[in-house]
Amino acid sequence: MKTINTILMIFLIFNNGIFAEEFSTDASPSNLKKTIEDLTSIPNKNFQNINSLNKAANYIQTQFSKFGLKPYRQIFRVDSLKYKNIIVELGPENQDTIVIGAHYDTAEDTVGADDNASGVAGTTGSSATMRL
Repeated sequence: MKTINTILMIFLIFNNGIFAEEFSTDASPSNLKKTIEDLTSIPNKNFQNINSLNKAANYIQTQFSKFGLKPYRQIFRVDSLKYKNIIVELGPENQDTIVIGAHYDTAEDTVGADDNASGVAGTTGSSATMRL
């Protein structure tokens, strides 16, 4: 079977307390739901609220780390503000690449359950499965 190099990216359209709770490293429905609940509990994750975006980024990076993966941050600037993507790579570098992504910012005054905490939960959950 052909090995596929997979890059999992959590995209942030625009940009650090880490959740201290224990998180199981499986992709069960209850853990996916917990990810959505945790992310939606962070208020106002939009380009105007860097602190909330950083808190979400730290949470996502911590989840990937708990799966035994090595996430890293891709920093970019918009005007004078720094934002970040959280990136995880799986598989050998010399194989085909598949990119799976989700964004963790939200529209103003929304909690972002559908847009896009559910996408982040699916992406982090799939990484738990693909790392095996």
